[in-house]
Amino acid sequence: MLSFLHPKVARFGFDRTQALLLVIFVLVNVGLFMYSVDTRPYPDGPLVSATYQSAADGQRYWGVALSLAEKGSFSVPPLWDSRTEYPLTRSGPLTSLIFAIPIKLLGFDIAPIAIVILQCALLYVMAFAARSLAKPFQVNPTLLQGLILFNPNLIGLSHLAQSDLFFAGLFTLFLSYFTRLMSQPDNIRIRSFLWLGVLLGLLTMTRDIGFAFSLFFPAALFMTIILHPARSLISKKRLVFGFFAGLLVYTVLITPWSIRNYMVFGQLSPTISQTSQLHYNYLRLKYLEGGNSEEQRNQYIAAQINALLVDEGNTHCAEKSPSTSHEGCIRALQKAYLTAIFSEPKLLISKAVVYAAVRTLFSGGSSRLVNYLGLSKNEPSASLMATFYGMTGLRNFMAEIKANGIGHTVIFFTFTGFTLLARLTGLIGIYWALRHWSDSRYIQIFHLLIVGFFLVAYFAVSTSRFRAPLEPILMLYATIGLSLIAPALGVKNTHELK
Repeated sequence: MLSFLHPKVARFGFDRTQALLLVIFVLVNVGLFMYSVDTRPYPDGPLVSATYQSAADGQRYWGVALSLAEKGSFSVPPLWDSRTEYPLTRSGPLTSLIFAIPIKLLGFDIAPIAIVILQCALLYVMAFAARSLAKPFQVNPTLLQGLILFNPNLIGLSHLAQSDLFFAGLFTLFLSYFTRLMSQPDNIRIRSFLWLGVLLGLLTMTRDIGFAFSLFFPAALFMTIILHPARSLISKKRLVFGFFAGLLVYTVLITPWSIRNYMVFGQLSPTISQTSQLHYNYLRLKYLEGGNSEEQRNQYIAAQINALLVDEGNTHCAEKSPSTSHEGCIRALQKAYLTAIFSEPKLLISKAVVYAAVRTLFSGGSSRLVNYLGLSKNEPSASLMATFYGMTGLRNFMAEIKANGIGHTVIFFTFTGFTLLARLTGLIGIYWALRHWSDSRYIQIFHLLIVGFFLVAYFAVSTSRFRAPLEPILMLYATIGLSLIAPALGVKNTHELK
């Protein structure tokens, strides 16, 4: 134990190993931040921090935070593009509220330092909290912590001003707390459900999929309790009262933002879906059919949507942009898109979901860090690495990677190699756990339900950042797989390491 640590800190679990992990983690992230490259959004425009410029959908997070800091408004500013300013939809306000604090106190140009520090700190807390996930499986918690702490996908996200890292951190705290709760079925208290309600409320206020997960969670909870080997120890009275107490806390947290959405959009809901997202899903679905250009696919979709709108008596909504915010047409457009999408062949829909799920699970996510470090020189190659479209042969693929230089190549193979190794060992871990650890079967099924829910909820859209909240579960089973493989490689007693 480190002699300079306060006894209470040591008892908390911060020993020599934790100090070493923290030092390496800090050095890695300081190095990445120092070598990040600011870019101009347009020729002769202002230099913008890579933390902003490389963020996916950044204007819905740091852009809204800037509006909050300057005008006190939850609106997406046009900044340097041609879009008009519009009220924030889909996303909850939590990320923007957090980003607005350093932007207000430090200024727009200095705030990225605080944003990256905050997100890296959250990643460390996330990795430390995930240690509890290893307990039901009696595997090395430090190995699990390290796989999350130095996960390339998560490290890349921690440097960008978007919501994925915040959502993943909150979701890991939720998983950790739920795992500890279910491991002591005779000690479940009403306050336990209050904390679950708080965490679910914060997830809903971070990303729109948090609301969908909150609706799904009661079913997953019921299934977990049914499969629990000690379910007879769970007090039904506490369970019922606890559930409604948690629901009350959750409702209190999401109500202010729901009222705001009702006042702005006429919908009493914590999230307001954009038809642009449905349009993109439909476009991805039709892409898998092949044979048509993107323009032809857009024309086909427009014809389908307009026909459905006319049939439903909503002719006035036809020919509108997919991103329309016209109050009277939002619901009509959403219904038309959903009807059109699920009228497509079921085989095509299944193919789209499976294809997107595989890409989400196996995509390395190197392109965001490549852009962040200013290494992206060959745009076709960057697109190829990010999406794997157009890869007709290994020789052409390797030639395009080589054209981007050694830095680009190292990052790509590091990210991709880590992801492939984690998926391989994770599959071994899942197989072993389901076959040999029947006492923890309930939590294993819960994990699989969560992974399945997120992958289906993303539908036809896929990207490695969507995997962020699933990384603790994926790394848990990778840890189990590595613990099984390690003895064959001469590494002994990995399960005893602390």
